Amino acid sequence: MEDLDLDVSLPESVIVVEWGEGRVEELSDSRLEVRIERALGGDALAADDADPRTVTLTGLGERWNGVDWGLLVADPA
Repeated sequence: MEDLDLDVSLPESVIVVEWGEGRVEELSDSRLEVRIERALGGDALAADDADPRTVTLTGLGERWNGVDWGLLVADPA
């Protein structure tokens, strides 16, 4: 992590990091965690509609207080 210098300009930056839990949470008190989960097992090469993902967004920190998450909900119709 130190080699990447991610903490140099955090207040002015947007950083997208794909790492496991417990690796970069300390970089910012305000962050958006995006968790993508899929069902385990089955054919790894299945079509996207046969292998759906569940996406969970969690806003952490003061910046996310009062955010209207309803704007992100897909219309099932």
